[in-house]
Amino acid sequence: MGNLSRKDLILKYIVELFVKTAQPVGSHYLIEQYNLSYSSATIRNDMMELENMGLLEKTHTSSGRVPSAKGYRYYIDNLRDENLNEDNLYKLKKILNDKSTQVSDVLRHSCAILSEMTSLTSIMLGPDELGETLAKIQLIPISSNSAVCVFITSNGHVEHKTFNIPNGVNAVDVEKCVEILNDRLKGTPLYAVVEKMIALKPVLSLHIEKYEVLINAFVNMFNQMNDNSKVNAWGTSNLFEQPEYANNIDKLKKMVKLIESNNVWKFIVNSDDKQKINVQIGIDGDLDDISVVSMDVNVKGQEGAKIALVGPTRMDYAKVIGVMEFLVDQLNLTYGEEEDDE
Repeated sequence: MGNLSRKDLILKYIVELFVKTAQPVGSHYLIEQYNLSYSSATIRNDMMELENMGLLEKTHTSSGRVPSAKGYRYYIDNLRDENLNEDNLYKLKKILNDKSTQVSDVLRHSCAILSEMTSLTSIMLGPDELGETLAKIQLIPISSNSAVCVFITSNGHVEHKTFNIPNGVNAVDVEKCVEILNDRLKGTPLYAVVEKMIALKPVLSLHIEKYEVLINAFVNMFNQMNDNSKVNAWGTSNLFEQPEYANNIDKLKKMVKLIESNNVWKFIVNSDDKQKINVQIGIDGDLDDISVVSMDVNVKGQEGAKIALVGPTRMDYAKVIGVMEFLVDQLNLTYGEEEDDE
């Protein structure tokens, strides 16, 4: 790191200190921790410049600075160290080198190890789940004010929920709502259905008087269906150890919901990033302090599967990206050649 400019070095140190402590970093603390030979005034000036460049942010509660999303991105692209602790990789190497284990089980074991190594939550979506879309919604009346709502997916999976028709809503409006949903949602990936349902409110308002009550009922039913489906997640309890969530129950609930509903995948699968590791720093809206680091799995039988680590934007990107790059490379080394066996 001897070739880094002073500003780059200061940004690198601030990112790494903030990752470690979760506390805004001031000039005096920086000098103390890294035994820097620069004056406090010089470092403050550099920090101000880095803030003007959009790489650092000043918090309301402290005179110190924290990295911005842009700062994290710059750190990932230019400043992170790539050395990994070999001891930490031992478990991963062991499971990856065991060819007697099915690839799907290897991936699950790897996710558990990734979560343990990084203290983040890991999640996996298989190729079948990732490609699964909504095929049809059916409503089967069972009384004057209730029906069975059936969701059918492209994989032939069927879920049904009892649908209580809201007060003041007539059967014709319910049928019209189902007709519009089928017309607009067929072929939509399951992770995107709820978002598209909500986006259809303006269309529904043209045809149905109490459209909001109806669409909210369908959203609730579909969310229940997703909640009942198995989500491959490891280390969700790690979230409780993160200061960002431990002291903010609302933030924790949003994070857990994001993971357990499989909604996290919509921030990954639409990425245009052609790198083997995709890093999403911050998610639009009220999830702007969440990062998702993901990878594609391209080994025989699991082509198109995805693995991701999810946590606060204040995550150790050098370590997280390093272990995921190691996993990609080792999977290719161990299983890549099998593609030519047929």
